Amino acid sequence: SNSNYTYYVRCQDKSGNKNNRDYLIQFATDKGIDLTPPAIDYYSPRNNGFIKNGLTNITADILLNEPSECRYSLIDKAYETMSASFNCLLSQQPSTASYRCQAFLPFKQPETKYYIRCKDASNNINTQSYIYTLKGTEPLIISSKKPEGRLLSTNQTIAITTSAGAESGKSICRFSQQDLQYSSMIDFFSTNSSSHSQQLALPSGQHNIYVKCQDIAENEAKAKLVFTVEVDNNPPRITRIFKDSSSLTIILNEPAKCEYSSK
Repeated sequence: SNSNYTYYVRCQDKSGNKNNRDYLIQFATDKGIDLTPPAIDYYSPRNNGFIKNGLTNITADILLNEPSECRYSLIDKAYETMSASFNCLLSQQPSTASYRCQAFLPFKQPETKYYIRCKDASNNINTQSYIYTLKGTEPLIISSKKPEGRLLSTNQTIAITTSAGAESGKSICRFSQQDLQYSSMIDFFSTNSSSHSQQLALPSGQHNIYVKCQDIAENEAKAKLVFTVEVDNNPPRITRIFKDSSSLTIILNEPAKCEYSSK
């Protein structure tokens, strides 16, 4: 649409002399002819992003700078010969001032490339495809976990090692004393890598610690640690003592270290 602009200008020099009347500047602009094809500004999932293991179809969104019709293909070809289409909205997205198109894309491991071309309301068409790449992933694995079994201290460190997944085990691990959803669990103090640790102060008794880890593709691995904390607050007790010709022998009720003094 056409736009008209009016500006009133006055000037003053360094000696304080200034105009008594306004200089009037007026001009008009019009929209002109649109000769530019649409541009894709954003992808979700992101371009070159990772896809959760096991998925064979992906819901993908793209955002464009103007209302458009978009198509895609698994091989590069002209817009007119592409048979698969995005579902595009002609109204702006309020949060981004962009125009959204969505498609349910087939996905095949280990990687799938999509060639996308769009056409705007002025029939400007992309002559080169936008290449959208999504990468498959392996399942995320918890490859080691500790502690387990019988423990003799109330201060314990939960240690988890993860492997595979989207980024060679890099993930965020969380824990809980109940089997909760990942979103409701607590982040490890040290995480967002392939090694994760969390210090805990625990009372005596049996403990169940539930651990779940997720990588950037939302691959999830889980484990359960079961251990018993036994705190010994009683000193060792002598149950028997005897002396032979050359030594003194002391029998205790538990393994212990003994010392003696002649004073």
